[in-house]
Amino acid sequence: MSTKAAEVRMISGTAKKRKCYPMHAVSERLAKPVVYNLLSFHALTGCDSTSSFSGHGKKKCWKIFQNQPLLVNGIGRDGDLAPIEQFVGHLYGTPAQPTVEHARLHLFGKGNKALEMLPPTRDALELHAARANHQAKIWYKADKEHIDVASPTKTRAWKKESRGIQAVWPRLPPPIPDACLELVTVHGCK
Repeated sequence: MSTKAAEVRMISGTAKKRKCYPMHAVSERLAKPVVYNLLSFHALTGCDSTSSFSGHGKKKCWKIFQNQPLLVNGIGRDGDLAPIEQFVGHLYGTPAQPTVEHARLHLFGKGNKALEMLPPTRDALELHAARANHQAKIWYKADKEHIDVASPTKTRAWKKESRGIQAVWPRLPPPIPDACLELVTVHGCK
């Protein structure tokens, strides 16, 4: 006995102008690794519960993802950070750099990027990936009656405070010498 896949439709737009998209047909046209990692991609590149990469919208991220869908495979699956670093390297135009720290120093040395436009530090990326991983885990289990996911505070990317759960901010300073940062931020030199 064969089972027919469900037809899934997404309604988008405003009350006055709505459009219905046949998501089942869209998924048939995408490469299998893209479909398999779509939730990971969305959580990593920014959604309602995770931040995005400064200056890099979904469109640019999508282009990288379509060519390198396996790099985000670990998000939602407790994977290694190294492929995520590679994805970020492609995103920031530094795919030859082995780590995000090398990519930051490389782009900083060129002197044509504002500090907020540099790739995240490894520390910041670890925290971001942990938050994205937690969100994607929930989405990957959304078809289950009971979702068994640990508390977000167990990821060490959030902490419980009197006001509720708060994001943990990077714990380490950027690996750029303070003297260089002072020249750039105080004197505006490149």
